[in-house]
Amino acid sequence: MKRLIVLSVGCMLIGLGGGVDVFGQKKTKDLDAPDLKEIPKLIDDLKAKDGGTRARAADRLAAAAARRSKDVKEAIPTFLDMVKSDSSADARKGAAHALGFADADPMTTVPVLLTALESDKDYGVKAAAATSLGYIGNSTKGAAKDAIPALQKAQAEAKAAGKDDKEKAALGKAAGGALKMISGKTK
Repeated sequence: MKRLIVLSVGCMLIGLGGGVDVFGQKKTKDLDAPDLKEIPKLIDDLKAKDGGTRARAADRLAAAAARRSKDVKEAIPTFLDMVKSDSSADARKGAAHALGFADADPMTTVPVLLTALESDKDYGVKAAAATSLGYIGNSTKGAAKDAIPALQKAQAEAKAAGKDDKEKAALGKAAGGALKMISGKTK
């Protein structure tokens, strides 16, 4: 009888939405995707003087693009410019990440991301560029094939660096994932 009561209470807690707390699991944070009415302001924020504001706007627009790419189409030229020359590494990283979801023209986007992968000084930007190249290569077959040698080089560089260099390890992981996406070995 006691087991039945405990089981009933447990089921009731789960049914009331308490399952996450009952089992001690962490709650995951949802993407901070903006509402449609927020997108024009965020696009304006991409040109703000403060690098943090530009980075947050790019991150939120990336979340919007992950949900529905057409909502951020008008931000694509700004993302491209940011990846090329923004003074803030976080803003370049956010823009590179957004380009992977934005469904931009691969003929324009892949060369910019490839340049960032090969020559940006910040490993976070390089990792975001690698990941976006993977997304583009996965969604548009053949579009990111030119990036394969650079991704392989980044992956090899990370392996040579060892486990202590976390930035290079993250780049290696991103490059490996991108290679799998481009080759079609992952969804």
